[in-house]
Amino acid sequence: MGAQVEEVVATNALTVNLHLLMVSFFRPAGRRCKILMESGAFSSDQHAVHAQLRFHGLDPADCLIEVRPRQGEATIATDDIVAAIEAAGGTLALVLWTGVQYYSGQFSTWVGSPRRAGRWGRGWASIWPMRWVTCR
Repeated sequence: MGAQVEEVVATNALTVNLHLLMVSFFRPAGRRCKILMESGAFSSDQHAVHAQLRFHGLDPADCLIEVRPRQGEATIATDDIVAAIEAAGGTLALVLWTGVQYYSGQFSTWVGSPRRAGRWGRGWASIWPMRWVTCR
């Protein structure tokens, strides 16, 4: 992922961790209020994201961007993730993307790429839960 040893932590239960991370790093401001995640994410991840959006007075129908696999495919193309981030532009506040998609088993090779993240500018955070990486 590119993280230093002191930047990686294992704590609490999965959903608690997501809430704690989002409380710390999801800082919606003005138009920069959207969260991007994969469609079909683990149900507790979806509930946590919806709860955080509502906590900030935001409507998940307006502020949640879900990237889906292309029709007839089981996994999400990296190009589609990148395109969704670029399309969100200045409205994106947080990317929440798992290291391994629990249902399809897709390993996300794009996460942790500082070169790509730098290209998209500043003002948004990213969280990459890696629980299914350790389970597989």
